[in-house]
Amino acid sequence: MNELIQQNDNGILTVSSRQIADDFEKEHRNIVRDIEELIAKIGCAQNCADLFIELQYQNEQNKQWYKYYELTRDGFSLLVMGFTGNKALDWKLKYINVFNKMEHQLKEINSKANLLLQIYNGGQEGIVASKLLADIEVKEATAPLLLTIEEQKPLVNFAETVTKSCDNILMRDMAKLCCDQNIGIGEKRLYKILRNNEVLMRDNTPYQSYIDRQYFVVKESTFNTPYGEKLSKTTLVTPKGQIWIIGKLKDWMDINND
Repeated sequence: MNELIQQNDNGILTVSSRQIADDFEKEHRNIVRDIEELIAKIGCAQNCADLFIELQYQNEQNKQWYKYYELTRDGFSLLVMGFTGNKALDWKLKYINVFNKMEHQLKEINSKANLLLQIYNGGQEGIVASKLLADIEVKEATAPLLLTIEEQKPLVNFAETVTKSCDNILMRDMAKLCCDQNIGIGEKRLYKILRNNEVLMRDNTPYQSYIDRQYFVVKESTFNTPYGEKLSKTTLVTPKGQIWIIGKLKDWMDINND
């Protein structure tokens, strides 16, 4: 979305009338008409160059030159305030968010540039500027890590709780545990996803590699039938396996589209 708004040669953020026409699904000539009606109404009360900048573009097909406008944030606001409908509202909010984000980025860049200039000039101001710049760089470098930590908090808290337990659980209980973690899934679907991702075999017992990783244990028991003694295998999920499955399930569900 950032590419929709550009910084012109004077360092001002602008958006093209052609882009607005595309996003708001309007004829470009009508957008130009609306802009020029606004210019006529404003008249000499304000410098319209602070709102609308008239330019030209060449049509790729007929090679003719046509008029278009670059709009500043205020010009964009004046133009689209009359646009109605849910889709128009969505686009207004998207543009406002991008303007806010890019203006914040420009302020940070300008702030860094001023600090670098103070450092270059030296003296006490240069020492203070050097410390401030270092603080900004550290904050920017650690921000993605802090965001990742915040996003992973629920999984970390879940892992801490499960780790304290020594219970191996049935697959139906694993499905209930997934639901407790806001992953809507039933026992049958859980079995299917684990089979699709080659964790479980066709008989719903785990491949040996996952047993070796201590994600599962298989409990064997025998029972009598009219035809003799039979062997029964029950797959249980270990605490380590519970943490692993919760961590993988969302990606698996997106891939399998089950």
